[in-house]
Amino acid sequence: MSLTKVSYSMIKGAFFNVLDYGAVGDGVATNDTAFAAAFTACANGGYVLVTPGVYRLNNTLTIPSNKAIRGSGPTSAVLRSYTSNYPIQFGGDTTRHTSTVSSGYSRGSQSLVVSSASGILANQLIRF
Repeated sequence: MSLTKVSYSMIKGAFFNVLDYGAVGDGVATNDTAFAAAFTACANGGYVLVTPGVYRLNNTLTIPSNKAIRGSGPTSAVLRSYTSNYPIQFGGDTTRHTSTVSSGYSRGSQSLVVSSASGILANQLIRF
């Protein structure tokens, strides 16, 4: 009989608690490395779990393709960005056109206003 060691990274849909990778949700400690490590360990189809706290990020948080991030609720798990660049990037795609969202990003909004529509065509998928 042989045994195979299984880790969470082998299980599609498994979660990876960012605290297990060194994150501190105190609003003071920098958590960029912990979030990057959690996403690296995360299997495709899995997600990084953010438990209650305020997580300081000094760089753009990149959420890789086929991975997700889930929090404990809109007021209990807060990501606070201190970067002058885009706070969150999805999929790691750096070849796309980018534009700053000027307004419409509040909860319940049905539309977004961007600083430039250059490179955006009718019926084109827009990724956030």
